[in-house]
Amino acid sequence: FSISASIGLVHINDEHSSEEVLRAADVACYMAKEKGRNRVQIHHSSDSDMMQRVGEMNWVHRIKSGLESNRFCLYSQEIRSLRDIDHSGLHLELLLRLRDENGGVITPNHFLPAAERYGLMPLIDRWVVRNAFELIAAHLKRDGSESIRTCAINLSGVTFGDDDFVDYVSSQFTRYAVPPELICFEITESSAIANMTAAKRF
Repeated sequence: FSISASIGLVHINDEHSSEEVLRAADVACYMAKEKGRNRVQIHHSSDSDMMQRVGEMNWVHRIKSGLESNRFCLYSQEIRSLRDIDHSGLHLELLLRLRDENGGVITPNHFLPAAERYGLMPLIDRWVVRNAFELIAAHLKRDGSESIRTCAINLSGVTFGDDDFVDYVSSQFTRYAVPPELICFEITESSAIANMTAAKRF
């Protein structure tokens, strides 16, 4: 085995708390890994790449907090034909949002890059599937509600490559009695091509 070390180095002064110093060292260590490993990365607060990583690490904390306190939410967007010829039920796409600590709505472009970089997408995708199925099941049981023809749910490439996720989705279909033909999982073409075997299995 060839062993290497990636080190984040931070200058300690009286201006920063121990928590801030440790966070900066963590970010510098990630930068050392990204720049080739087996190196020492010195933290400079003026470094733009470093500042971007610090921002992403803050998002990691906010994402985990959002999952723990159930502050993620789903919006539905109706998909309609321009010809308006299909009246056999709703075609929906579910969109993920995060509510901040003050109740404001945060769009995915702010938090998904950090979630993808730091391996949080499987947790988020599980939350999305579970809550989407729960909402769909409640809709199907409601008298007088319009029927759903299809519901599109976006998944990250990392998630559908996870062997356990297939079993997880299967268990959610059983738990909520959602007809599988209603669900359309959407993934990017690049994710499918990058791991074709996992894509076919899923």
